Amino acid sequence: MAKTFPDSAMVIRAISPNITTLSVPFLRFNKAKFGGRATIVKLTTGNLAVFSPVGLTAEAKSAVESMGGRVSHQNKELVFNYKPERTMIQADLVFNLPANEQFSKSGMDATSGIWTKLAHHFLNIHGKGQQRFHWYATPANKPSFAESAKVVAGWGFDRIIPCHGDVIESEGNEVFKRIFAWHL
Repeated sequence: MAKTFPDSAMVIRAISPNITTLSVPFLRFNKAKFGGRATIVKLTTGNLAVFSPVGLTAEAKSAVESMGGRVSHQNKELVFNYKPERTMIQADLVFNLPANEQFSKSGMDATSGIWTKLAHHFLNIHGKGQQRFHWYATPANKPSFAESAKVVAGWGFDRIIPCHGDVIESEGNEVFKRIFAWHL
């Protein structure tokens, strides 16, 4: 379902002392350049939480271990609010294509290709493409989805770390409210 890339294409970035991202190239259906990202958070308890894990390469394992953790749970989809740093972490709720950071070490242009351009039209944070995508294509149960979107909109986060696309470093709550305005 997705093309794999060598370890050398992974971008490891310390967003803060408590948050590290592992960004990799990812092609949806081997055609559209989405990028993929794992996020490791050192919780206030000292435990680690890993979201949207990428392949556990030696370099990825080293990044987890350097923060004091070990791999012990299977992945599950969720939206996480890391209050100490006003950061929302999620996989497939908010996209921020193109995935420039995720393709930066791959030697590939993150914006080239017809399927990539089509995906970018609907899955960026500008315009109404992503708003329409989430209204018409994603929620099976719109009332329940709207209720959840209202809860998330009230979290007061500033940064969004998506699995697909670049990190939204500031004004993330405003971006979220704009994308999900029809659900709020």
